[in-house]
Amino acid sequence: MKTILFHGSGFLFFWYIGFLNGLEKNLLKEYNFYGYSGGAIAISMFLSGVKSEDIVNYFINYKKYNLIDILNNNYDILFDLLPDNCHKLCNDKLNII
Repeated sequence: MKTILFHGSGFLFFWYIGFLNGLEKNLLKEYNFYGYSGGAIAISMFLSGVKSEDIVNYFINYKKYNLIDILNNNYDILFDLLPDNCHKLCNDKLNII
């Protein structure tokens, strides 16, 4: 099985989302993913089928768009964007470091 590592960085998160959503989903079927911080979040969203358009629209409509608010409300943001079965969709594919 092939592996890909996505490291962290708040700003790379959006790049990762665009990159992953631009790829053919079947291309990455044989891969296991390792990630931390923003990279792990981007991979979990990709594996859960969250569309890049939904993420962009969420942040466009986010009332307090600054880094402090985003970091302090990470849990709420993830709860809003990720599906309830995210843990099942990412099982055996995503390894969070």
